[in-house]
Amino acid sequence: MHSKTVSVLLLGATFSLCLAIVFLFFQGGTGLGFLLTVLVAEGSFCSWLWLPRPRLSALGRSVGQEHADMGIRPGLPLMAFVIVAILDLSFCYFLYDNFILKLVGFPVIMGLLVIQYLFAARVFRHDWDRPGFWTEAALSVIVRPFDGLGGFGRTVAGLFARRHVEEADISRRNGPTTFAKILLGLVLAVPVLLVSGALLTSADPVFAQLFGAFRDWLSGFFTRDVPVRLLVSLLLLPFVFSFLYSGRNRPPLIAPSTEQNPSGYQADKTVLATFLFCVNALYLVFALVQLTYLTGAFSARLPGHMTYAEYARNGFFELSAVSVVNLGLAVLAVKLTDRNGSSGRIVRIASLLLVFFSLIQWGSAMFRMRMYIQAYGLSRLRFFVTAFMLLMLVFFAAVVVKEFRKGFPFFKACAIAAVVSLMLLNHLNPDAWIARTNIHRHTEIGRIDLTYLDELSSDAVPALFELTDSADPDIRREVAVQLIDRYKELIEPDPDHTWQETNLSRIRAEKQLASRLEELRNITRIG
Repeated sequence: MHSKTVSVLLLGATFSLCLAIVFLFFQGGTGLGFLLTVLVAEGSFCSWLWLPRPRLSALGRSVGQEHADMGIRPGLPLMAFVIVAILDLSFCYFLYDNFILKLVGFPVIMGLLVIQYLFAARVFRHDWDRPGFWTEAALSVIVRPFDGLGGFGRTVAGLFARRHVEEADISRRNGPTTFAKILLGLVLAVPVLLVSGALLTSADPVFAQLFGAFRDWLSGFFTRDVPVRLLVSLLLLPFVFSFLYSGRNRPPLIAPSTEQNPSGYQADKTVLATFLFCVNALYLVFALVQLTYLTGAFSARLPGHMTYAEYARNGFFELSAVSVVNLGLAVLAVKLTDRNGSSGRIVRIASLLLVFFSLIQWGSAMFRMRMYIQAYGLSRLRFFVTAFMLLMLVFFAAVVVKEFRKGFPFFKACAIAAVVSLMLLNHLNPDAWIARTNIHRHTEIGRIDLTYLDELSSDAVPALFELTDSADPDIRREVAVQLIDRYKELIEPDPDHTWQETNLSRIRAEKQLASRLEELRNITRIG
C-alpha cells in the first residue's frame, strides 16, 4: 500500500477518534456516547496496528519495526481478556445507571485501553508482573502524547509533498494515488460538511423538513458550539496521533533491564525476619489487649458505649488501613527474599503470621458489617465496603500462594481479580441488589429506611414496585410518591441533556413508570 494512502488512513482514523472524544464523550457521554467512543478507539487502534508503516528502510523493514521485534509478544488469552473487559465495562455505561461504578470504571477503562494498545504494539520490555511494566504504562500517558509530535509533522508534510519516493519502492511512483487523494478530500470535507449542515438545517425550513428525522438526529451534533468542538478535535489530533505514533514507531521509554535478577534489590533475610516478627508482636499485643473488641463481633456483643454504626465503621477503617499496610509488607517479603535455608523458612513463617493476623481482623470486620446491615439495612456505602473486603481477601490469598510458589504472577493475579470484580459489580446491579435486600428485610422484620431507596438510581425502580404491595399504607404512599417524582424527573425536559447520555436503565424505568402511573396516583389518594 502506498505510504501516502497509509498516512491518510492513519490521520483519518485518529481524527475520527478525536471527533468521538469531543462529540460523543465530552458532550455528556455518560451513557451510549461513552460506549461509542470506546468502540471508535478500538477501531482506531486496529488501523494503527494492522496498517503497514508508511516509511520503509532500504532493507524493507518498517521504521520502528526493530524495537517492535524486541518487545514482549502479548499472549492471545491476555489480549482477549483485556478487550472483553474494556467492552464489557464500557457497555455497562449504557446498560446500568450507577454513578459510583461509572466513576470507578472510567480510569480502569482508560488504563486498559493504554495497556491494550501498547501491549499489542509490543512496546513493553517487561512482563506485566514487573514494576517496569507499570512504570512504562504510567509514563506513556504523560510522555507519548508529545514524543511522537515529530512523526505527526512529517506525516502531514508528506501528504503535500510533490514527489515522494520510498527507499524500497522500486516503481518510484510520483505523488499520491487516486485513492489517497479521495480519502484526503473526504477527511478535509468533514469539518465543512458539519458546519454547513448545521447552518442549513437551522436556517432553511424546506431543507429541514426534507430531512425530517435525520435532522433531529443531527441536532445532537449540530449545536451552536460545533465550530468550537471541531477546533478542540483538531487541537487534540496532534497529541492523540503522537501517542499512537510513538507507541508503534518509537523505542520504549524504559530500557530493558540487563540484570539476571529481574526483581533487583534483595533484602537481608535476617533483617526482614526481625522486622516482621516485631510487627507480628505488635499485632499479637493488640489482639490480646483488645480481645473483647476483636471477638465481640462473633458473640454479637458491643464494646461499652459504642453504637452499631461506630462499631462497624471502626472495623472498616481498621481493615482498610491495616490490611493495606500488611498486604504491602507481605508482598515485599515474598518479592525481596527467597525461601532457601533456615533463614528463608523463618521469613516465610513471619510472613504467614502477618497474613494470619490480618485475616483475624478481616473476619472481625466482616462480621461487624453484617451486624450493621442487619440492624440498619443495606446502603451503597455498606455494599461497596463489603465488596472491597472480599477483594482484599482475594489479595491475601494470592500472597499465600506466592509464598509457596515463587513463580506465581502475583501482580497479574491481583490486577485480573480487580478488573473481574469491577465487571461482576456492574452486572450484579448494586442499586437493584440494595433495593431487593432492604425489601426482603422489610418483609421479615417490618422495618425499612426509605431514605436509602430514594437515593438509588433508575436501576432500582423495578424492585421498588414490590413495596407498593406493602401492608403498611404509609410505606405504600411514600414509595408511590417517590416513584412519581422519579417519573417527573425522567420526562422533564432538560436543555443540557444529549443523546450521548442515553441509558437503557433509565429508558426501561421510564416506560415501567409510565405504564403504572395511574396505579401509583391511586395509591397516593387512598393513603
